[in-house]
This record gives sequence, structure tokens and C-alpha cells, in this order.
Amino acid sequence: MIGPVPVGTKYSQLNSVAKSAFRRGARIRRNSALRIVNSIFMGYRNFLMIDSDSCVRRTNFPAAVALINPNTGVEISDQISFANNLIVNTNAAFTSTTDTTANGLVEVARGTNSGNKLNALDSWLKQSGPLANQINPVEFLNGTVLVNPLASSVTPDFKPVVASPALSQANFVDNPVLRNLISSSTEIKQALIQAIYPNPVSQGIIHFGREVVSYNIFDINGHLLLHGMYEETADVHSLSSGIYFIKLDGGVQKFIIK
Repeated sequence: MIGPVPVGTKYSQLNSVAKSAFRRGARIRRNSALRIVNSIFMGYRNFLMIDSDSCVRRTNFPAAVALINPNTGVEISDQISFANNLIVNTNAAFTSTTDTTANGLVEVARGTNSGNKLNALDSWLKQSGPLANQINPVEFLNGTVLVNPLASSVTPDFKPVVASPALSQANFVDNPVLRNLISSSTEIKQALIQAIYPNPVSQGIIHFGREVVSYNIFDINGHLLLHGMYEETADVHSLSSGIYFIKLDGGVQKFIIK
């Protein structure tokens, strides 16, 4: 994604019309669990805006979460992710010695403790690791990332140049961490529903692998046969051989009794 700041210039050099256009590469708004991965951001006033305390909380970044109420994180399926992205031009973006809501990389909503939230989210974006964001690995010039990223040019060319940082760790096949990155909330929720064992059942006891708040066991016609609360196992000795369904943790699993 390429913003209004032309290659080789700075945000401060733009006129008022250009300054008001596409000020952020991405804006994550209230109660969103958006995941932004493997993207390129160039030429913006600020590259990411975390809009509202609910989104600050969804980063699950301890230093940021501690600044809001409630100061607890969220389930992983509701978490915001911004990882393995390439960001170029923060040195030519927005600068201020007094603004507590933006620093050229990240922006927060104006409000109580906005300066501390800004600093915490800046650290969140700059975390190290195999899926770390690449921030300013090269200068914001023609031929450093893309052949010609000037959208207003008569010959724009958005192909990566040879040795471009856009070619590093961006391949879903070559990057083993990225290849196995869970980016779907549906995948995450399915993974949280642990399988019961053993299945098939032959000794009359089903194990959950942890204590569950409640469970219900049904036959193939949907009739409730057994139920329990705050248990780690279910005794199914009274059931005859056949196919059954058990519902726990909000999900339904099929099991067989031999």
C-alpha cells in the first residue's frame, strides 16, 4: 500500500490537500480482530492507527493493556495481529515534539494517557522475532523497494527490485513460521476445542484432558442421555455400543462406543 507522500519527499513538504489524504496505511477500529500480515506500507503520515481502548486491549501487549480499563487481554481468537510487514518512510512521515497521539509510525485516539499508549504500541510494532515487522530497512527512494512506486508517474512499476527487502521472509512457502501462521479466527476456535479421548471408547470412561464447566451427551437422534458439570471425565458405562455426540466448550464432537 502506497500513501500520498511521494518517493524522495517528506510529509511536511505536502500541501494541505495532500496531507489530508490517506493519512494512515491502516486504521483498526472498535472491537476489530483484524490481522494484517505480509504487507508493504510506503509513504504515509502514520502507518497504523489503533483507534479506541478496545483495540488497544486486543493487541494483548502487556504494556499497552496495563494502561486501559479493563486491563486484561482478550481470547486469542479476538486478538489483533500486525506482523511480518514491511514499513518504509517513517523518517519522512509525521513528526512532532508535542503531539501525544502520533509519531510517524503509529497513531492512537486522542484521550486520557494517549502519550503512554502511543509509546506502548510503538514497542508492540517493533517487537523482534521470526514475524517481526521490517521498519525502515532501506531509504524511501526509487529502486530501493519497488521499481517505481510513484503512483502519479506515467510508468509506475510496483515490482520488487533485486535485493528488495520485500523479497525477504515474505514467501509463505520458504518462511516456516509464516507458512503455519494461524490467521483465521475460525481455525483458532476449532483448535481450542480439544478432542476427547479415547475415541472409540472401550473402557467406559471419556477423558477431557482438563476440567470442563459442563458437558452433555446425546444419541444420534439428539436425545439427551447424560450430563455433568465441573468434571474431567465422563462415565459412559451405561451406554450401549454405537455412535454418540458430546457437547462441551461450545462445540460438538462425535464419538463411538465399542
